[in-house]
Amino acid sequence: MTKNKKKTNNFLVEYVDNLEKTLKIKYAFWNFWFGIFNVAILTVAMILSIFSSIQLFYDFKWAKDFQNYLLITSGITAITSFLTSIMSFFTLKKRIIQYKARLEKIRIEKFLFKEKNRYL
Repeated sequence: MTKNKKKTNNFLVEYVDNLEKTLKIKYAFWNFWFGIFNVAILTVAMILSIFSSIQLFYDFKWAKDFQNYLLITSGITAITSFLTSIMSFFTLKKRIIQYKARLEKIRIEKFLFKEKNRYL
């Protein structure tokens, strides 16, 4: 193998290593964000839902406009749950799977490249 080929191969290996590190960071970030975002939104939705249930069960009438608040909290709960479902199933999960697939492809290509160069 000539010197130019070795330099090119080393450059390619370094480039792929840097690309792999970047993708690992992105994958970890989106995976973490997916978990935190879902937990936070679902917690808020659960708290609002519990608050709405308490209002319904005890039929609060000690404040005149408090009954109207029930409608607002129930609506907010439904909207946040719906948005969480949309975000998690259609957006964030798709991106996480995409980064994971890219990482696997890079690992396989890197392995094949190293094996090929080992026998030259």
